[in-house]
Amino acid sequence: MSLKIMRSLQLTCTALSLGLIIGCAGTHPEPVAYYSGPTPPLTPTSDRPDVRVYSPTTVPEEPPPAPPRVADPDINLGMSVSQLLKEDPYLDSISGNVEARIIHGVVILRGSVPSYDDRDRIYARVVRVPGVVRVENDLDIDLRL
Repeated sequence: MSLKIMRSLQLTCTALSLGLIIGCAGTHPEPVAYYSGPTPPLTPTSDRPDVRVYSPTTVPEEPPPAPPRVADPDINLGMSVSQLLKEDPYLDSISGNVEARIIHGVVILRGSVPSYDDRDRIYARVVRVPGVVRVENDLDIDLRL
């Protein structure tokens, strides 16, 4: 083979190798490191210096912090709103996609209903429930319902 052909073959192989390396590196995500906290200290299980077997010491774990409590009035209010929607057959039929969140007496309505009239009807009924401070009506209209 001539020197020119060998040089072009070598250059082609180098370019292909570089392309494969760059392409492969581009398809793999960056490595992720996870931190699980400090490791517990190890204590020897034998007093003899020639035989030392270490085992993890048991460290009493603190219980996880309790989640923030939902205020009892909000729970009762949520049950009242749910009961209101289920008692009326029409509201029950259209409120399958409705979510009501209650935070300190404020009812946040989310989801979708078939029409603007249905949106207004649910709002008008919920705003009259005893204990409701305010209603944020974020219901969308979905004509396919």
